[in-house]
Formats: sequence, C-alpha cells, structure tokens
Amino acid sequence: MRLPFSSGNRNLVIVRAGKKSLHPSWLAGAEQPRFDLLVTAYEDGVPIIAGRDDVATIPVPGRKVAGFNQVFTEHREIFDDYERIALLDDDLEIDAAAINRLFDVGETYGLSIWQPSLAPESFFSYAAFLQNTAFTLRYSNFIEMMCPVFTARTLADLRPLFALGFETGIDLLWCRCFDMPWFKCAVVDAIAVKHTRRMGATAAQQGFSGGRIYDHEMAELLNRFGTTFRGPVIYAGVAQDGQLIGRAEEIALKTIWQLGHWGKTPMDKRAFFRFVTDHVRHCLTRPVNLGKVDTLRGLGGGPAHTVAVA
Repeated sequence: MRLPFSSGNRNLVIVRAGKKSLHPSWLAGAEQPRFDLLVTAYEDGVPIIAGRDDVATIPVPGRKVAGFNQVFTEHREIFDDYERIALLDDDLEIDAAAINRLFDVGETYGLSIWQPSLAPESFFSYAAFLQNTAFTLRYSNFIEMMCPVFTARTLADLRPLFALGFETGIDLLWCRCFDMPWFKCAVVDAIAVKHTRRMGATAAQQGFSGGRIYDHEMAELLNRFGTTFRGPVIYAGVAQDGQLIGRAEEIALKTIWQLGHWGKTPMDKRAFFRFVTDHVRHCLTRPVNLGKVDTLRGLGGGPAHTVAVA
C-alpha cells in the first residue's frame, strides 16, 4: 500500500518515533514545510498529527535500523516519489525552516549524504559534528546515524546495509561505498539541530543489553567488510565568505575555538575537552580514509555493489 501523501513535496523526512518524540515541533514556525513527514511509531502513544496531507503515521515496532529497513522494503515507492530523504532521530529540536534549508543546501552543493551540525547545547559522540560557525559546511569522511540526509538515489543504493541486521556501525561505511566520494559528504554548519537526549539512552531498546555493546557490533561489522574506522576527519570546508579551505592546519585552527562551547555543553567538561582536542588532532594527523569498502565481501557475495553519486 502506498503512503497517503498528496502534498506534491519532493523531500521526505522519516522519524522512528516514540511517545516522547519531538517531531510535532518540526512543522512549527512561520515557514511552511517543503517536505513530507513519515512518522514510524515504534511504540504506542506517539504524538499524532492529523488533518495534514504532508504527514503520515504508521506503526513500525522494533529497533531503529530494522524499522528503516522495513519501511524501505514495504514502501519502495519513496525512492521514486522523492528526490531527498532525511532520517531524523525523534529527540532533535529543529523547525520547518531549518529542515527546508537543510534539503536546499544538499541540492546547492551537489551532496550525496549530509547532516546538520549539532548546537553547542547538544549531547554528542563526535566533536566533528558540533557547529563551527567559521564554515557554511565542512566535508567529512563520516556522517553519523543521528540525522543523515541522502539523495533518494543514494539511499536506494545503500539499502543493503540496512538489511544486514546491525543496529550500529553502518554509518561508518556509507560514505565509503562510492567510487568518487570526495566532496559528496558534509556537515552543514549553517544549520544546527539540538540533540536533547544523552548518548546511549535508548541502547536497551536497540538490543544493546546483556553484554552486547556498540563497540562489539561495530567491530564485527567492520571486520565483515575487511576495513577499519579511525574516527571522523574534516578534510575541507566552505568558509562563510565562500572560500574553500583545504589545509589541515587551517581547519584545525578554526576548530580549536569550539572549546568556547564549554559553558553551554551538557556534557561532562573533561569529556568535552577531550573530544574537541582529539578532533583537532585527528584533522591534523589522521588519514581521510575514503577508500572504497569491499561491498562484495560485506554483502555476502553476488555482483559488486557500487553506490551511484547523485
């Protein structure tokens, strides 16, 4: 059965929503949404938005990645009906104008996978994604699972990753399934979203309990594809004046100032300092590591799978 949208929008947001989901606020503000919102409820009591032709709610119980895979399998029409698709966590504070602009930036810069930056008040795992107002956007070797945006063509090609049965780690790979990934994946500093929930707060809901932890599953996935991940690296950025900055030293210098978020962060102060300084060091010393992963090995045989650049 096709989804009941009739708005004519060409952008789609999909959220795996629980009863405390913030998605109703994503439609707020003076600007009208230029996207459809698909609410996939993983539990009862999810906020319902009725009477709109750009919002639909369907039950999709279970884990996050498995739920996305179910949607992609049961509603394959989304890859033809939409040009860009965002997968947003339900604990994000953002409004319609910012989401509209997020889709526009991806189109303007010809991106394949991108995400908003994280406001200073956010809980985070990687300092690479904290907003850096020295830039409009920064090109990265990694876009995380929290709030990625894809061209529909790219996401359609990446569908096999969602079907592998892993609930973490596929985001370590998806920027490396391209033949030509450079300047196709970016963090958009012109748009920031606030991540309101502590990292790992829903771990048990995603099956990480009883000794099963994120690191073990990520290691298993990377081993399956015969590769490693040494952390996010920002290798270039578009400054506010439009200048492309590609020198590691200059990127690192413009990153140190993120320590100024010290007074706003909800994170443990020592962890915050370590995360930011580690990111600066990684930009200076770590290889970008955008070599294509062995998708033939990782996906279990069959024809080689390459993600089209779109």
